[in-house]
Amino acid sequence: MSLECSDMINSSKNNFIGSVALNNNEKNIPVSTYYNYKGQLVEIAIVNCSFNINTKIIKVINLILPFHTTLHSLKIKRGGLTHAVLYEISKLLPHSNITDVCLDDNYLPEGNYYLLLEKLNSIRNLSLQRCHINDEVCKRIADLLYFAYPASKTLLTLDLASNCINDVGAECLGMMLRQNRTLLYMNISDNKITDVGANYILTHLISFPLTKDEKITKHFKHFKYFTERVEVYNRCKDTILNRLKEEENKENQKYIRRLTKLGREQNIDKMKKLIVHFKDSSINQEAEKMTTEIVGEFKDVFDDQNIVRENGQTYEIGNLRICYLNIAYNNLGYWSIRKIYDVLKYQNKINKPAECKGLLKIVLEGNNLPESCYELNAIEYFLKAAITDNIPLSESHKISYKKKEKKIT
Repeated sequence: MSLECSDMINSSKNNFIGSVALNNNEKNIPVSTYYNYKGQLVEIAIVNCSFNINTKIIKVINLILPFHTTLHSLKIKRGGLTHAVLYEISKLLPHSNITDVCLDDNYLPEGNYYLLLEKLNSIRNLSLQRCHINDEVCKRIADLLYFAYPASKTLLTLDLASNCINDVGAECLGMMLRQNRTLLYMNISDNKITDVGANYILTHLISFPLTKDEKITKHFKHFKYFTERVEVYNRCKDTILNRLKEEENKENQKYIRRLTKLGREQNIDKMKKLIVHFKDSSINQEAEKMTTEIVGEFKDVFDDQNIVRENGQTYEIGNLRICYLNIAYNNLGYWSIRKIYDVLKYQNKINKPAECKGLLKIVLEGNNLPESCYELNAIEYFLKAAITDNIPLSESHKISYKKKEKKIT
């Protein structure tokens, strides 16, 4: 590796646009680096590279990560990406602070974009526009966003615009939304999704019944969690008791030297009573606290706060977490409009968990929709109401808004 490459990343405190070559026989790779106002590196971008990037470039980035903890964005756009480069990126992500990854306009025949989501990392925003992603690749990405997988706890935005996703891929995304409660933004515009595919997605944004397998899995997770918790609790309690015994023995040795035989026996009796009292209260509390720190609280997408029971059936309240959905320029018709209306009507009246806002924006342009209908007008009304409900207002504004609302009605 030439000194030119490391100098490019480490020297300037201003935004840098230049090229890098690993040796004289290599072509120059167009690399841009961006810095914040403190002169700290925040983004590395490789754009419009007309040939395959050497994996050594990614290895160089990996080497400098400990010295650039503010680096949060990595972009490789419009060419240059290979499956080997993607693999190297997936290896560096777990020990980096990179939250934004953009690989737009990079077609990989292997379709192994899912590598970015396999391990626990800090990715919050992933953009894969115009990557020729088909239903099979879409499924592999969606599968890694199920509740049990690491990426389901971190990824906030997923951009799959302008790909080759059909109704089969939309069904996979819908099943993912059935379980994922972290994703806020999903862009699947300019694909090949029809009313059937849209229904797969929208169905999970309202209340839906749990399947038999989901109920069994729910009970099994509860059992597994509490079994593990009891085991950890017992280990923590044993640790505390052993520590107390060691301290007790040290104290006894001190008192043995000082006290007479009678005084020693009285003192030991007092200590035993004190320890018994301590065991009954503080030891249990301390063990419980340590256990919670180790195993955490029980969390599941189908936990009790998300479950309602009606007529002997168990229902999940639906995915109220996702708030932005872009399904523009697909093959949607009136039936999708009707379904969106049902979703927003349901979300408008339900009491949502504190961290859930429901849909705040849905983009529909470019579809085969009626110019005007009752459902479209209602959709616009519900979205405005949802946004208004989530804008913090001062008490005076709230009062004036309510008065204005009364005048209108």
